[in-house]
Amino acid sequence: MGGASGNLYVEIFRNVPLIVQMFLWFFVFPEFFRKRSATGSSRCRRPGARTSRRCCASASSTSVRVAEQVRAGINSLPRGQRMAGIAMGLTETQTYRTVILPQAFRIILPPLTSEFMTSSRTRRSR
Repeated sequence: MGGASGNLYVEIFRNVPLIVQMFLWFFVFPEFFRKRSATGSSRCRRPGARTSRRCCASASSTSVRVAEQVRAGINSLPRGQRMAGIAMGLTETQTYRTVILPQAFRIILPPLTSEFMTSSRTRRSR
């Protein structure tokens, strides 16, 4: 279930621009989680609400890009690496920890560094 929900999250938010995600976090999602007052208004006057929404939009956008980079790095390795770990008698967790992830980190590190630099530069300019 965890893998399916993660894939669904990535597939939904992967190609959605940040400005659209900001719109969703500022205007659409709060309507689902807010109780209406007696006057019918659903405005939130809590201090820091704008900052938390901005952080949620930025975090969801960045997390989807990072998840896609990690998935691409792991999928770029030959299938024989995983099979070799299993053939040596390692469990799947041990295979990922000792065989696949060390090789994948060398592939994943340059795009993750670029993503970190882009996201820190973007957040600093706001």
